[in-house]
Parts: sequence; C-alpha cells; structure tokens
Amino acid sequence: MIDTHCHIDFPKFDADRQAVLASSLRAGVQKIVVPGVSASQWPKLQTLIEQTPSLYFAAGVHPWWVTESVVANLEQLESEITPYLQHEKCVAVGECGLDKLCDIAFDWQQAVLEYHIDLAKRFCKPIILHSVKTHNAMLVHLKKGALTHGGVVHAFSGSTQEAEQYWQQGFYLGIGGTITYARTNKTRKAVAAMPLDALLLETDAPDMPMNGRQGQRNSPEYLPEVVAVIAELKNISPSEVIAATTANAQRLFKFSND
Repeated sequence: MIDTHCHIDFPKFDADRQAVLASSLRAGVQKIVVPGVSASQWPKLQTLIEQTPSLYFAAGVHPWWVTESVVANLEQLESEITPYLQHEKCVAVGECGLDKLCDIAFDWQQAVLEYHIDLAKRFCKPIILHSVKTHNAMLVHLKKGALTHGGVVHAFSGSTQEAEQYWQQGFYLGIGGTITYARTNKTRKAVAAMPLDALLLETDAPDMPMNGRQGQRNSPEYLPEVVAVIAELKNISPSEVIAATTANAQRLFKFSND
C-alpha cells in the first residue's frame, strides 16, 4: 500500500515517529507521501525524507498557511520553493488549494492556488489539492489551468458527479478515513461508482481518524481499514484494491515498481 497523504512530520509524531513508521511497514504501507504546508516546514521535512527511505514529499503552501505576506511575495516564494521541487524525492507540488471553512481571505487562497498550478506545469509535476466546500471553484481553476501532469484531490468527500468531473480533468481521488463512517453516504456512493483506476489511498494522519478511533491520533498503520471499506463498497477483495491503488500512485508520482 501507498499512503499518498500523511503528515508524519507533524509534532504529534515526534515522540514515536520511527515506531509508527515501523508499524506501518509491518501493516503493508511501503511508501508514504508527506505534503508540504508552509515554507518554514520544508527544511525539517526534507531532512526527514532524506533519512527515511519509505518517505517522499511535496512542496507547497496549504491554504491555512496563506498570509498577506505570501501573496505579496510570490517571487520570493519561488526562490525558496525551487530547490525543494528539484529534489529527487519531491514527487508533487502541494498541498495547496481552497478552503471555505478557514478564515484566510478567499482571494488570497485563489491567487496562491493559481501560482501552484503554474508551478506544477513548469516543473512537470502533479499537484496535491486541498478542497473544502469549494469543488465548483476548484474545478473552474483546474479547467482554466489545463494541468499537464494531473494530481489528486486530497480527502475527497464530494458526490459522484463531482468525482467524475475531477477524473475527467485528470485528477485522482484521495480516499481516507471519511468513508469509514456510514453517515458519509454521498461519498461512499461516489467511491462505489468510480473506477478503481480513479482512487488513491490516504490517511491524512495525524488528522481524520477512522470510525471507532474518534478523538485519537490517526496513523498510516491504519490504512488497511480504508482498504477494507473500499473493498466492501465495491464488492471486491482487499488485494484488488491494494493492487489498483498502488499502481495508480506509482503512475501519478512516478514511483518505480519495486
């Protein structure tokens, strides 16, 4: 399995990070993609990635970390982010996107998203998108941006129609703990309806805990629980889910088939 979105570098893992990684490997998680969220985080993230063979990363500014200074100094951001995007273990641009539930000015978020879309095109990398209550606006940006290397909509929680529109734009759907809750009927229907070729596995650990683990720290070692629900929704075996989603992640992020 490949966890395509996990913040294993966050402080909640500082006390036992290596133990969690070892447990995840035993659970079958062979690779983990760790998204960037802010310029101040990238140096520590790169150091961790270089020390850990199973980890890969992306470089970007999450909408929660967008500030007026970031928007006003995109040229400076370019000089800061370029060395990370050129790193051999950097597999994507992001995490970036739009979030209607945070307090960051929406026009700032959109400006920084457009900047990331341009970066993804220039550096020929996929993009990792954060979209909360913004699917319509996000699809407008993607259609206008005409990305060449696609990407993934992280923590997808939309409808079948929205899933199909992203897939038509060349975007995979990141499927995580949300679908382990029976109440997320709309998203569970979308996962059941979409082809396996459109899906990626993720945990978003330490956030988005699985059903039955509410209030606990999420972890990449719980990824098999997502696999089990996808298999149940699609009436196939867990091994089929793992084979397809692993191939999808390898295709998107240019992982070798090892």
